[in-house]
Amino acid sequence: MFHTRFNRIVSNVIIVGCGGTGSRLIPMVAQFMKSCPAILDPFITMIDGDTVEMKNLARQNFIKPDIGRHKSEVLAERYGAAIEIPIVSIPEYYQYSKYKDFRGWLQNHYSKLDPNLANRSVGSPIVFFAVDSMQARMEILAGIMYSRFRNHTWASVMPIIVDAGNENTFGQVSVYHAAVVPDDSQYLNHRHVEEFIRSFNSLSTIKKGYVGGDLNFPLRPAP
Repeated sequence: MFHTRFNRIVSNVIIVGCGGTGSRLIPMVAQFMKSCPAILDPFITMIDGDTVEMKNLARQNFIKPDIGRHKSEVLAERYGAAIEIPIVSIPEYYQYSKYKDFRGWLQNHYSKLDPNLANRSVGSPIVFFAVDSMQARMEILAGIMYSRFRNHTWASVMPIIVDAGNENTFGQVSVYHAAVVPDDSQYLNHRHVEEFIRSFNSLSTIKKGYVGGDLNFPLRPAP
């Protein structure tokens, strides 16, 4: 077990997953970022390739006219306009095997929407995992790790991850730092990231302080 203190103000938030958790999270995050005087230039990204279905209306934050539309687009439009805060929608699933560099994948989408967004979102973010499978968590975390040795910004100040999950009668939230590999970049390469995906069966291995498999990298607390 390790302890760390997060002592930086983050104006860049990424929410991956816009279902039962993500759709309820976005209005609270947007309201907080808009009202917090310390956050001078708030920026939110919503990521989800799924569309709204009738069955989603019972527990997710959508209404009947939203059916058939991408969840991320509905939420970005609704709360971006209501709270007057920049919210970008990426109506697509991130796949590590296809894209590798998570930050590069984000920047590519930002550039297509508006060239100015690429510069505005350059800072290290808080990433909320609101996905419903372990595989999705591992793919995104692997992409963040890959971005660490491909990009200086995320190498020096790694993202903070807030991972939320729930079953029918209970839920949990884990907050951790994405630096799950050593500082020495010579140990971090594509093979290690691939091994990372194969070796992780549960995020509980992160809490114990080591990556599984043959890597056995100790966790490093956030600065």
